[in-house]
Amino acid sequence: MGTARPVPRSRLTALLAWGIFACGAALCCLRADAAHESIQREVLLFPEEQLIREGFVEDHDNELDSPLDGIIEIDNSVNPRVKTAIQLHEPTVLHVAICGARIRLVQHITAKIASRRGRNVLQSQVLTVTGRFHLQGVPPLTLAVLCKAGSATLAALVETGGHEPGAPDASHRMDALAVAAELGELDAVRALVKLGAPLTMKARSHLRVHLHPIHLAAVNNHVDVLRFLVSEAGVPVDLQAYGDGDTALHVAAQYGHLQLAFVLVQELRAAFELSNAQDQQTPLLLSVAWKRPALEAYFRALYAAAGKEVPPAPPAEVAQRDTRNFPLHAAEASAAAAVAAAAAAAQKDEL
Repeated sequence: MGTARPVPRSRLTALLAWGIFACGAALCCLRADAAHESIQREVLLFPEEQLIREGFVEDHDNELDSPLDGIIEIDNSVNPRVKTAIQLHEPTVLHVAICGARIRLVQHITAKIASRRGRNVLQSQVLTVTGRFHLQGVPPLTLAVLCKAGSATLAALVETGGHEPGAPDASHRMDALAVAAELGELDAVRALVKLGAPLTMKARSHLRVHLHPIHLAAVNNHVDVLRFLVSEAGVPVDLQAYGDGDTALHVAAQYGHLQLAFVLVQELRAAFELSNAQDQQTPLLLSVAWKRPALEAYFRALYAAAGKEVPPAPPAEVAQRDTRNFPLHAAEASAAAAVAAAAAAAQKDEL
């Protein structure tokens, strides 16, 4: 066997230097992570008044709108309003305060950043993960909606911090109002409309694309939110979505939302004969295509009460749409007759 050749001294020196550098870098990372975890714990656990009084915001000026290392999870032990845990990747102090619903701290931090940046608060590049959403580049307003931080927090971000009420996230192009409408957060919807959020900004949700807030409320059967958007905020009840041209009533017909359809037609005066743009389908034909017997009975009763001819059956390719992800509601069949009769009676009273 040959004798092993010695490693040149120059290489040994280089390896030793690299090892010292790697250990130092790791130690710095550990120290940074520990420091950031300490900051996060202070924001979430210490009384807000104590943090403000002791100058926490001033002491951590650089971290207020700069990403902190690591991931932090917000659940109902931190914020009782949060039902599904929310994970934040590299959040700022502002994001942590928002998710913890630390309203006074959010106001103080926002005012500090705004005074330094001239009402140009950094729009976050945080990754937020919940059981329902997976959003990237989430603006603080949207984060406040997800964490149910309250209207005072929303107002502070807009009025003090200069955040745009319609600022979308980087992945799905959903703004705070779209998220609030999809989640059915009526208080947040009211606050955002008051703060000037655009009512007809199209959004791309995880369910469908190019929907306005009114359609997102309809998809998820949020009757109160939809009623507010139409009756108080002034959104046209027959507003059509980009692309397919569906109205909220078309959406209700597809998803089997019987009560929502009743409110749209009888209370908000939605047009039940209007065709969409994708395949010229009325709500009745869509209820047939998506196998919604209660909605079909309801719309047929409306046509009969108005003395109008029922449109022809939908094309085969429309009637065979995949409905596996949208199962029939158990109460549809039993409710169909009663609702149809009530609709017919109400329609005859008006004629």
